[in-house]
Amino acid sequence: MTRTENTLKLAYTYDPSHKGAPYTMDGGLSWKNHGDLCEIALKSVLGFKAEKDGNGSYDTCSDIQELRTSVKSAKATLVNKVLGDCFDSYLDKYLATVHSNRWAWVTIIDDVVVAYWMDKAEFVEFTRMWAYWTADRKVIRYKDCTSKMLRWLDGKVTA
Repeated sequence: MTRTENTLKLAYTYDPSHKGAPYTMDGGLSWKNHGDLCEIALKSVLGFKAEKDGNGSYDTCSDIQELRTSVKSAKATLVNKVLGDCFDSYLDKYLATVHSNRWAWVTIIDDVVVAYWMDKAEFVEFTRMWAYWTADRKVIRYKDCTSKMLRWLDGKVTA
């Protein structure tokens, strides 16, 4: 696992009155949720077009197609699709069919985009440690990003 830090130069506004999608980068023409902001911010600092992907299916495209990378962040859903009836069967089906071969866990701290870059094995370990099964929706969700999670991730970073 590797970690990158880049200063975010992309201007955005946070308005909590837009529940569920409180971020705008275009003066309020469109509103994005936290995961969208993290994806757009990472693309921006990497020099890609700062936009949300077209929400293509997880098994045919990636959030950052050029890098074949899936971007995840706090409280994300692994996939908004029922793939199994428990954590293990869902994760197994996801891994067998996912288009991405690299994952980035992204958080923004004081306008610094912090990304933890993982291969499949690292991503599986991360998911087993920091995600949970939601029986009502039959999906895997990630926990909120906490200092405990960041310490765990930092402990996995290799030079």
